[in-house]
Amino acid sequence: MKKIVALALLLLTACQGSNHSEETVPAGQEAAVVGGYTVVSNGVLKTKVLSLGVAVKNVDGGLSASQCTASALTSRLIITAAHCISANAVHTQVELRDNNNKIVPFKAEKAFVHAGYAKDKQNDLALLLLEKPLPAGIRKLSLPYQWSVLLFDQILAAGYGKDNGVQGEKYTLGVLRVTNIPVLEFDKTKKTFVVDQRKGHGICQGDSGGPAMVTKDGIDYIVGVVSKTVYQLPETIDGVPDFCNYKGVYVNIQQGELRKWIIDTSNQAMLTNAVNPALAVTYDYTAVNAQE
Repeated sequence: MKKIVALALLLLTACQGSNHSEETVPAGQEAAVVGGYTVVSNGVLKTKVLSLGVAVKNVDGGLSASQCTASALTSRLIITAAHCISANAVHTQVELRDNNNKIVPFKAEKAFVHAGYAKDKQNDLALLLLEKPLPAGIRKLSLPYQWSVLLFDQILAAGYGKDNGVQGEKYTLGVLRVTNIPVLEFDKTKKTFVVDQRKGHGICQGDSGGPAMVTKDGIDYIVGVVSKTVYQLPETIDGVPDFCNYKGVYVNIQQGELRKWIIDTSNQAMLTNAVNPALAVTYDYTAVNAQE
């Protein structure tokens, strides 16, 4: 019998109901994301959930690549998690695939990280302004209406992260998977909400920045952004913990202050290419790379 000896928070750092059939977890599916299924190459979900690659220069001059997930609000504006973004990035890019499975990069021109993230990790939000628009086939997720709260008891989770959180076990990364996850704690006034991953379905490392999706009246809404997991450290025979088997935490983008940040930052980024410093910390990748 497992004995719980500790609780810990694990940031999902990048370093490590729907109308579409392929977006609904098949009945009886037990096998993500952990505990979900792989989206086929031409699946509709691949036009809504985007792979985000970040390359950071190390102190020794080498590069470290990391995996995150994101989604589009407009053809050039991408939403993801603040902890996926680095001021030292050589590039931050949305990575699509062509018919030959070759990466087609769409590089970020600027990154806007919530100015309050450094002091409060619940502000784990960032927007990316791409150098050029995404293809017309990429679908944009909608923000819920400002004057009403979209309530839900489960979300559709999708991401390019690990398919298991067991330390030391083999895993795949960079493959889009999807699963439904029940909501454990939601309060419209709180900056985060919690999903229940105890039945083997949930988010994991690499899913950071990915959307929590709810479909209503044929419209795909984004209601949250993957931030971290809360895990239980069990005492087992081999002592190996599973980092993704307990709870997942999403940034609640329906919370008033965070929703306003998204709207205000989006408007300023698209209209002026400049954002009020009180709103966001801005990383200009075009200027940084031009200096190198």
